Amino acid sequence: MSIARIMLTVLMFSLVAAGASAETVVFRDSTGQTELVDTQNPGAHAMPVGPWEMHAKAGGIAFNVSYADVTSHNGIGFDDATNGAARRARVGEIFDYLNTVLNHTGVCDVAFEVSDNAGGGGPGVLASAGSYYWQDAGFTNGFAFDHISTGTDPTGSVADIHAVVHFGWPWYQGTGTPSGSEIDLKSVLLHEISHGLGLLSLTNSNGSSDVSGTYAKWDDLLETGNSKKLFGNAPPAFLGVASDLLGGDGGVRFTGASAVAIFGSKPPIFSPNPWQSGSSIAHWPTGTAGNPVMEWAFNNGEVVRAYAPFEIGALNDIGYTVVAAPEGEGEVVVEGEGEPPAPDSDGDGYNDSVDAFPHNPNEWADADADGLGDNFEQAIVDADPGDTIDIILDVLPGDDFDGDGSPNAQEFVFGTDPTDPNDPGQLPLFNWTSGRLLALALTLVAAVRLRFSGQSR
Repeated sequence: MSIARIMLTVLMFSLVAAGASAETVVFRDSTGQTELVDTQNPGAHAMPVGPWEMHAKAGGIAFNVSYADVTSHNGIGFDDATNGAARRARVGEIFDYLNTVLNHTGVCDVAFEVSDNAGGGGPGVLASAGSYYWQDAGFTNGFAFDHISTGTDPTGSVADIHAVVHFGWPWYQGTGTPSGSEIDLKSVLLHEISHGLGLLSLTNSNGSSDVSGTYAKWDDLLETGNSKKLFGNAPPAFLGVASDLLGGDGGVRFTGASAVAIFGSKPPIFSPNPWQSGSSIAHWPTGTAGNPVMEWAFNNGEVVRAYAPFEIGALNDIGYTVVAAPEGEGEVVVEGEGEPPAPDSDGDGYNDSVDAFPHNPNEWADADADGLGDNFEQAIVDADPGDTIDIILDVLPGDDFDGDGSPNAQEFVFGTDPTDPNDPGQLPLFNWTSGRLLALALTLVAAVRLRFSGQSR
């Protein structure tokens, strides 16, 4: 039986100046909906009055955590009579772990809003968390980073991280191994709190930001697979085109120096077509080498309770000082080198086990299972905006898009440009018009499709 995959999404908040006497919070949820909140009367976003649980260490960060369930004694979620204490203990363990990773002495206030016991939050949404952002702040990580790194509270009216957990799912709340039908709470909590720390994007599908003049520092470290920087300048701006965010220029990569040194190449970024609000550009793809926390999807029974070494490098790249520890003790020396623990034959950042084309460094996905790589197909989609080829499903292996006599499948096999009529997919010693090698090309494409779809011959 296949393992169910649950989508993890990010709940993002942004702070926007609205005048000298008032400030307005732009609340953005995982579906892209926004809500304006006056920080002079923030309502559900107001800084909790307590009680607070502190998780700190000498010379480390003081994480102050408040649970609306406990404050209101509502008997659900973190106040559940049977599971509430275990759930709060997992939260505390996350912050204890973060104090072994981040080398700071500041403060971080974390507010969990009233839990949802019905599994709400949208299809597949397990939990969500994020931070607040100032307008015209350039590239920034949000209030959590500011409070942690400086010790100064950006504003006393809202917490630094705001989170919610949907407890209607089959959660595993222990520290052992969940069953194949359970979702590991501790793993999901680390993922969501990491969004609040700044491992997220503020971009929309067209490259704009909901926060005028502000993008995430994460955004500043993104480029396409063909080395085109996606965000930059001052004030910050989107430098690409919308299709770049859908992987149309060879995918999207993270360029932070520490993460690249540890990963061994530029780690891939989740950039599906079509855009997935709350997931696109804010995660690593499923199957990224190293078993990272911040993959976009989560499997039932999966346990990921510590960062992959390159993710600690990414935290360093966005501005955090990280704790250096001897290799093999669960931490990382950021200046060191490391190798992906699983085979990646073509070095594209995707394990062979999940790479649809494990020997092609330019391709790793085949969303429509037709044997043609998504990047190859996207090039055809983008070549002529006026034609009827609008999505990769419209690109067929037997068609000849550029009219050079070589079908798309043939050009894909031989790595030629399917949009250039002067670059046919042809070997000089063979006559493709005989159909014999075309049959071979189509056979190879079919074999790739069978392998990736998991079908047996």
